[in-house]
Amino acid sequence: MSYTISTFFQYIRDTISPYYGVQEAGYVARMILEYLYQQRWQQLFIKDDMPISTENMEKTEGFLVKLLKYQPIQYVLAEAYFYERKFSVNEHVLIPRGETEELMLWAVDEVKAKKGLCKVLDIGTGSGCIPISIYLELKEKGITAQVCGVDISEEALEIAQKNAADLEAKVTFACVDILHIEAEKLGKWDIIVSNPPYIPLKDKAEMETHVKDFEPHLALFVPDEDPLLFYRTIAEKGKIALNEHGVLLFEIYTGHADAICEMLRTMGYEKVICRQDIHGKARMVKAEMRNFPEISLN
Repeated sequence: MSYTISTFFQYIRDTISPYYGVQEAGYVARMILEYLYQQRWQQLFIKDDMPISTENMEKTEGFLVKLLKYQPIQYVLAEAYFYERKFSVNEHVLIPRGETEELMLWAVDEVKAKKGLCKVLDIGTGSGCIPISIYLELKEKGITAQVCGVDISEEALEIAQKNAADLEAKVTFACVDILHIEAEKLGKWDIIVSNPPYIPLKDKAEMETHVKDFEPHLALFVPDEDPLLFYRTIAEKGKIALNEHGVLLFEIYTGHADAICEMLRTMGYEKVICRQDIHGKARMVKAEMRNFPEISLN
């Protein structure tokens, strides 16, 4: 059977819609066509008379086999878009999400508000989408910053380094276990940003199959008995690693917003602000560390 762009779109959508629903299936079908032809959907839609090649039909059948097992389309295609930039992804990194774009943009605004060369550290960098995007957004505005991403996963760092090279972003990366590294070894930073693991294990059963069965658990889950583990650890080490008036920026689990804000205030952070994401959920927190100099009594 021969297909055009529109009829092939319909075929893909109809094949997977019993598993994904019509709206999600349509989104996935567009992503496949954009991948095959390396053009955005708006450009493809006006080329409806273009026939689908046998090669692309065969590739798509391979994609459909994986999709019907609920493998995320981003892993199937090995790519995902973050703030209109294409990033390589695989099963070792979280799939970039729109809510995290908002965190990245908040970090960019914080850099713009500071004077001089700003140093930015992203903890739990995964694909590198946050630090790479920060660097590139600042570069487009003529602002130079020193940006670094750290992660416990060597496999994730390989993907991050590839993305930085592909997107020509001068971001450095290092393998760091944030739970066990001494704060002094992190260096000094003006901004620390993090989208750390924050989903309690007890919530795993309620998650969608394509997330809980395919995305890296190391980057998703925290123990039920200590859901603020990474926020508390990063904030504690931030008291040493942040320069005076340094800023923490977190993506957070909505249900823990109040607890995280209260914890930061108790730890000595000031100007604690919680922001909602595009869906109206409490998703981001900012806090400033005031480092008071020690006063000698002699």
